[in-house]
Amino acid sequence: MLVALAALWGASFLFMRIAATPFGPVPMIAGRMFIAAIAFLPLIRRREEFALLRGHWRPLLGNGLLSAAIPFCLLAYTSLSLTAGFTSLLNALTPITTAVIAWLFWGNRLRRSQWVGLGLGLSGVAILCWGRMSFREGGSGWAIVTAVLATFCYGLGGNYAKRRFAHLPANITAAGTLTGAALATLIPGAALWPTINPSAIPWISVVLLGILCTSVAYLLYFRLLLSATATQVASVTFLVPVFAILWGALFLGEGLTLQMAIASVVILTGTALANGVFSTRAFLSPPIGGR
Repeated sequence: MLVALAALWGASFLFMRIAATPFGPVPMIAGRMFIAAIAFLPLIRRREEFALLRGHWRPLLGNGLLSAAIPFCLLAYTSLSLTAGFTSLLNALTPITTAVIAWLFWGNRLRRSQWVGLGLGLSGVAILCWGRMSFREGGSGWAIVTAVLATFCYGLGGNYAKRRFAHLPANITAAGTLTGAALATLIPGAALWPTINPSAIPWISVVLLGILCTSVAYLLYFRLLLSATATQVASVTFLVPVFAILWGALFLGEGLTLQMAIASVVILTGTALANGVFSTRAFLSPPIGGR
């Protein structure tokens, strides 16, 4: 399921790159969320399931805003100026921000190797963004900032969902989250809708974003949350850049620079350490910094 989820979310960077400019970031995400929410309706059939949705609509609405609407719009803005592979590498910070947020707000303990992983991840981002953090016109500074902010939203949403919705079926959590995100983006998406109707390719990209990269992917994501920690599930972003770079190269002709390659090794190594993927002596050492 992790590999399938990585392939789908890797493709989302490709589709956002294609559709962000013709639609605009917010309208694109509004379309994505409404298509995803509609695609989920057939999965909610029984009265008991509708009762669960009604009983948890407030936290599910909040989770939709935090886990989908806000970070998706931020990444859509990033996709206006950065390649799919570059954006996905920034998004690989998600397991690191998830671990930090779990430590700060929920008292999860971090071991020494995890702290080393956090430092490596941040170093990799510094390498990746070296020479590109310009906030002047035509610079990539704001695009990088919005991508990093999106990872913090994912970190908060993943920890919150793990604790708040662990008792709910995956289809209920996914349906409520997607519906909440669709409602949250309705008014701003309509207000910013492009005056010129986009062509077929951007429309196809939005439809695939909604059905495959959101509806199907979120069902996989919340099923994984039922059997793993939020930080472990967030480690799917360890694989996402591989697919994002692959799809970008195949369909958009995007290349992999030496700077990106070095940064990806550092970021993903840090992510692996931060999530205990590597079984090292350091990882087995006593935890430090816990509260």
